[in-house]
Amino acid sequence: MAALLNIPFRCALNIVKAESETQTGKWIIEGFASISNSVDRQQDFITDQAIAQSSKELIDQTVLFNHDVSRPIGRVIHSEARPQGLFVRAEISKTEPEIWAKLKDRTLSKFSIRGRIMEAFTRFVEELQEDVTFINRMELVEVSVVSFILMLPTISPI
Repeated sequence: MAALLNIPFRCALNIVKAESETQTGKWIIEGFASISNSVDRQQDFITDQAIAQSSKELIDQTVLFNHDVSRPIGRVIHSEARPQGLFVRAEISKTEPEIWAKLKDRTLSKFSIRGRIMEAFTRFVEELQEDVTFINRMELVEVSVVSFILMLPTISPI
């Protein structure tokens, strides 16, 4: 079992809710930013352990648009490990009405995480006839709202 360290990765999933909170007037989105225990298109399998250990790292982090560090659009207000994976709730900045409109009409409907693999191993999976990287520990760098998906999971997120 060989350890892989500091390997960048990304994973994207659907935003399941985008609605204004009527009492506060805030623009809130939420959904799964990563699914645990499922192989994605890059042949990565993020374990429950990796999700649980990294889930709080995103709280108060800036939300980017398409992983562009020059395009901050909000902040993460809640992040938690759930049985399905990493659930994120974020507030979109009032300076981004165009992004908010696209979130509301579902033109934009995906979250994507970016981070580093800190502990993993690769194993051949007979059912897939491919090597799969099993991620046991990761460091999350950021979450983005994205217009495309690179790492669609092989199972439905919800």
